[in-house]
Amino acid sequence: LSVNGGILWITFVIFRMILFPYINYKFIALCLDLKTNYPERWSNVWWFEIIFHLTTVTLLFVMSSYWFYKIHIGIVKILKGMKASDAAPEKAE
Repeated sequence: LSVNGGILWITFVIFRMILFPYINYKFIALCLDLKTNYPERWSNVWWFEIIFHLTTVTLLFVMSSYWFYKIHIGIVKILKGMKASDAAPEKAE
């Protein structure tokens, strides 16, 4: 369980916590490049596209941060020696 949790933690950092800010960075860099070097193409870009893309990726990053917090707390509990059944949160009934 600790190996699976460690692999989940590492892949979550790579594919969620680093990927989403990188996507926004590359998108902004692309928009700035279009605006500077290709103004005729930049004029065809809708503001809705820009705002919707940045908002969606940022929302996914915020949700991923919440889940990363949960994953991190769980893996820390397991690495400290707690049983997997005790590390899981209680189910509300």
